[in-house]
Amino acid sequence: MARALRALAREMMAADDKLRSRCDSETGLAKTEQAKNQLRESCNDESLKATQNFLAQYEDRYKAEVLILREEMLHRLPELRQKTVPPILASHPTNALGLGEVASTLEVLAKLLAKKPAEA
Repeated sequence: MARALRALAREMMAADDKLRSRCDSETGLAKTEQAKNQLRESCNDESLKATQNFLAQYEDRYKAEVLILREEMLHRLPELRQKTVPPILASHPTNALGLGEVASTLEVLAKLLAKKPAEA
């Protein structure tokens, strides 16, 4: 799951980099300040739409499983349950960095679970 989330985050960042590069080129060619401002605004809108599309993919493909995995791991690690904040980021990541954090949290919990001695 962590790998899938990181792959989605990388795809999201690559799409944003490509969009920003194109927008920078177009803005550089604009002749007036008004044209530059319109291009920047258009690019920001495109970037926001692209981010929303990636976050919709997260919602459709991964969100439920992420929340279930997190809860199950915390159930098996009761000593962490009291210290753990509610799954706000897992429920609503806002960008690629947020997706990376969700992946890291799952990974850390999984590694802690693997180190936990088996109960009789």
